[in-house]
Amino acid sequence: MLFSMTEQGFSTTTGFGTLQVSSDDQYGFRPYQLMVASIAVCSGTVMTKIFKKKRLNVADIQIEAKATRNPKIADRIETIDIHFKI
Repeated sequence: MLFSMTEQGFSTTTGFGTLQVSSDDQYGFRPYQLMVASIAVCSGTVMTKIFKKKRLNVADIQIEAKATRNPKIADRIETIDIHFKI
């Protein structure tokens, strides 16, 4: 992926459209949101593959992810809690 600097952050073009990344959520996804989303969805994909290998039919999976950030250390992500509703 090639990211190009914009006035508000960075952007890249994918097969699904343009992805805007910015520290200001008025202009795009914030980097920590993309990190949390990546971890949550990757975990859900692995869980789906496990269910298929065990021949379990799952009608729906919902993933709720909450991040705890530390404002004293550059808003770093401290924890990510992931809850699956199956």
